[in-house]
Amino acid sequence: MIVFRIRGVKVSFDIGFLSIISFVMLSGGKYYGLTFVSCMIHELGHLIQMFLSDESVSVISFNISGITIVPCHKKINSFWNDICILLGGPFANLVTALFSFYIAGGNINIFMLINLILGLFNLLPFSKLDGGSIVCTLAECFMSCEKKELFTRYFCIFNIIILVVFCFVFSEYILSNISLVIMIFYLFFTEIITMRNLK
Repeated sequence: MIVFRIRGVKVSFDIGFLSIISFVMLSGGKYYGLTFVSCMIHELGHLIQMFLSDESVSVISFNISGITIVPCHKKINSFWNDICILLGGPFANLVTALFSFYIAGGNINIFMLINLILGLFNLLPFSKLDGGSIVCTLAECFMSCEKKELFTRYFCIFNIIILVVFCFVFSEYILSNISLVIMIFYLFFTEIITMRNLK
């Protein structure tokens, strides 16, 4: 693992992330490169919104599951700041998609599609996505700790049921698309991990 500090912010790169970057560079696939750039735009959107909200960052971690940004305080300044920071990533992708569409003279292009899909995907209400974090933030604001934990458990179960139904209905298409298989596996895995981390 590579670890260093930039103005008091701990930045770390683990071997999994570096392996993925090496694969992207060696494969020469332009779509992989565009996807990586879109992911960086997404995280930059979160960081810009944190800066606008006067929230400082303690850790930025580049790992095999993506990029994790940890604020200095576990509880962000206010409920609305929390929501705005969570929306910052998808908003950056959607704005980039719109800008890319405009630059291409109103023609659909791959960079626009990648950003559009990434922005909308992260708004889905799954636990480890921005949409799910927004739902949990709303629950935290309006519920007691005990009710929030119960809500989170049922929320995870509901998401797993949705994924099972989705897999059943679109099984033929899913099995022929490796990216979709990986995405669904990731969502299943994160929901199960979230449930296991509950008391």
